[in-house]
Amino acid sequence: MDLAIEIFGVAAGLLYVFFEIKHSNLMWILGMVMSAVYIYIYAAGGLYASMGFQMYYLVMSIYGIIQWKRNYSGKVEEDVAGGGGIRVRKMEKGHAVISSLLATGVFLLMYYILGDYTDDSQPALDSLVTALSILATYWLSRSYLSQWIVWIIVDILSVVMYMRQGLFPTAFLYFFYSTAAFYGYYYWRKNRVVLK
Repeated sequence: MDLAIEIFGVAAGLLYVFFEIKHSNLMWILGMVMSAVYIYIYAAGGLYASMGFQMYYLVMSIYGIIQWKRNYSGKVEEDVAGGGGIRVRKMEKGHAVISSLLATGVFLLMYYILGDYTDDSQPALDSLVTALSILATYWLSRSYLSQWIVWIIVDILSVVMYMRQGLFPTAFLYFFYSTAAFYGYYYWRKNRVVLK
């Protein structure tokens, strides 16, 4: 039963990344479905920070839908000739530094809690993947190009974590995500229309 649930989560995840690359609001809806599945999977596997991230992602999906509908989703006309592009927001250095420092604080706090107060099977890696995922999701909700770079790091670390955990379909999903994140970065960079 757990394997069937995990495979369903993987299928939702594959569709999710397709819509993320295309900059479609459908990704947030699929993300909510995928999160519900992975809350169960991570709770059963003792990956508590990852489970907590999925709860965070459920809330961020609602925020993302609102933000993208209002500001970023779909194609825009780049010029009079009608060349389309993806709405990408420019990140200011101060915003990048502050949000990165907050993610570092989240990592340290989670690592301390998971390492000392839970039976989390991989507290350091679970905390790091989760803290970086929180950062990347926030940057994604704001439509920053840099979110793809963070996702590449998260996805590679996740492959290692899930292989160690024996969650092989999920490890495959994150291997696919890492490849898709490289493409997503290229696709957004090539087709972007930068918003202020």
